[in-house]
Amino acid sequence: MQTDIRIDGMNCMGCVAALLAKLRTLDGVEDADIDLASSVAKVTFNEQLVNLTTIKQAIRDSGYNVLS
Repeated sequence: MQTDIRIDGMNCMGCVAALLAKLRTLDGVEDADIDLASSVAKVTFNEQLVNLTTIKQAIRDSGYNVLS
């Protein structure tokens, strides 16, 4: 499954790199990419291994707000 998640609080490429590293460590996340300009993360994941709630919580745990 692929989903777009709007994120608030990122203001530099360091933020993007740190959050991507966190997302990619989650078991079941197959791919993740973040566009800083639009503050949108595109995450592809295996629903049998990880759910959207867990992904969003990982974003929050990294210090960012999930807008969608």
